[in-house]
Amino acid sequence: MYEKYAARFVGKGAYECDQLVVRQMLGELLAESGRQSLSEQEVLKVGAVLLQGPVAQKLKRTEGKEAGLKYAGEVLAKARRIVEQARQAEQSQRPSHDQGMER
Repeated sequence: MYEKYAARFVGKGAYECDQLVVRQMLGELLAESGRQSLSEQEVLKVGAVLLQGPVAQKLKRTEGKEAGLKYAGEVLAKARRIVEQARQAEQSQRPSHDQGMER
């Protein structure tokens, strides 16, 4: 699944690609759910995909499983904040159904 998303970001560095893949996946999950924040289950699903990427794989091989997990956690935390803040900003800019409907 990682490769499917990474194919959209050909030419980017490995770290940047990881960040873009995670943001894309989190954004899609957030849009599908209609909520402003993600569940832990959704974040873990994205984390499992991130662990398939080359940076996490290399860290697991060279420094151990914990290094790969730590890296994935850091990328996920940063991307989650960005995606959820963008979603909240987007929703706060939309007029509610009650506003702007009077003539």
